[in-house]
Amino acid sequence: MTLRVYELADGAHVTTGIPTPAGEPAATFTTVRRGDTIQIAAENAANWRVVLVGVRSVNAVKGGSAAAHEHGTIFTVDGTTLVITLKEKP
Repeated sequence: MTLRVYELADGAHVTTGIPTPAGEPAATFTTVRRGDTIQIAAENAANWRVVLVGVRSVNAVKGGSAAAHEHGTIFTVDGTTLVITLKEKP
């Protein structure tokens, strides 16, 4: 499962629900941005990834690993929480 994050504004708090094919709740992601830090927490998700669309590189990643992706940067998550520190804009 891959969550895509687009231009998350500072102070944003977004909850994303992913249903099963039958329409029942399957996984829930909570994405929060504070300054240059984005934290994404997952409930009931296994083997999940995140694509930060339009973000080509970051300063640091905790809880996973980062790689280049055609739409930005993709993160493979090790557990239930991913913390990303963005690079400062020039």
